Amino acid sequence: MNMIAGVKEKEDDLVDNFELMKNRAFTQMQHFARKEMSKRYKLKTVSETYQLTTKINPAIYTPDSVTLSYRGLVIAIGKGAFNKIHVKDIKIYSYVTQTTDLNVFDVEGQMNVIETQSIDLVPGWNTITFNKSYSQSSIFIGYDATDFDSVQLLINDIGDCGCDWLCLGCNLSVKGGSYATSLVTSNNGYGMSGTFSMVCDYSKVLCNYTDVFADLFNWFVGIEFMKERLVSDRLNRWTTIDADKANQWLAIYEDAKKSELKEAFANIELNNDCCVECNPKITTSTWLG
Repeated sequence: MNMIAGVKEKEDDLVDNFELMKNRAFTQMQHFARKEMSKRYKLKTVSETYQLTTKINPAIYTPDSVTLSYRGLVIAIGKGAFNKIHVKDIKIYSYVTQTTDLNVFDVEGQMNVIETQSIDLVPGWNTITFNKSYSQSSIFIGYDATDFDSVQLLINDIGDCGCDWLCLGCNLSVKGGSYATSLVTSNNGYGMSGTFSMVCDYSKVLCNYTDVFADLFNWFVGIEFMKERLVSDRLNRWTTIDADKANQWLAIYEDAKKSELKEAFANIELNNDCCVECNPKITTSTWLG
């Protein structure tokens, strides 16, 4: 029985170790993907952060909901290849001490809940730290208003889109919203404010073109496996190939990786947006005179 348990433990160790190798392989792919893209494109960093107003009108409020209902903010970005919504924090104004649920919904994903947390509120402003990025193009962050009277917080249009919500840079926009059976947007944030930005995540190209990068990922995994064979005592010549063979296969995988990497990015065309811009082509002119 002890021998069986020992074998099972070693099998679990190998499975966990293989997962680590796959994670290392993906991290390496991210690094090389950015390096390869920078040859053809100017990769930009979007760091401007927007803090919504906390100016409320305590004389105007929306009473608690009879049925399950959520109130808060809808944050959206453009359709860029690398855009992500970054939420630094959320602020909620409460009249009283109470506990409520705070959910993040995928607006374009049939309002599926991405994450949820229970929060304890005190009278006045409450800050909930997020420091998270979301790959969805539109999310709704809302608190359970079933037993929650919501103070009015108007979101003003300070951009150029002519809308009744806040239009920020790089197609980042913020609206007020309420959700019961459907999502209804307005310029009322129902006592919710926050700090948002649009950030660039260049690893998204690997997920957006999985058919292109599937074989490439296998080469990266093979490279990590051979490296593990050469430096780790968890894999040895009695259980896998010998060191000479591992070095030979490592060289083969490295060559295949370089070839596949170059070919993969040569066939990917990206449009200019807030995260990426085509490098200008270098031209030469000859003056005769």
